[in-house]
Amino acid sequence: MPEIVSISIKHNQIVFPKSRIFIETDVPMKEGSIQGAFQILSLLGRVRLSRQGRLATWTPVEPMLERKHTLYLGGLLFSNGAVSKQKIEIPFFFVK
Repeated sequence: MPEIVSISIKHNQIVFPKSRIFIETDVPMKEGSIQGAFQILSLLGRVRLSRQGRLATWTPVEPMLERKHTLYLGGLLFSNGAVSKQKIEIPFFFVK
């Protein structure tokens, strides 16, 4: 079963404007499904895949407000057809 290898932020971490928000998996993620599976709740963002589909980086479309946010991962689809049943919610704080 494919696994999440790393997540760039930790529970209740303080995140700054130049911080990168990403996840890395051991199997490539499916291009069309990542946008809905990797989100910052209540914010619009774009997810870009790199490293042959193993690294997904989230970028805000609108300015982030200084406050608590939540990274959500759920229902990741992989290029080999596997679906992750793992759901992860990581609260973090954004400050300028």
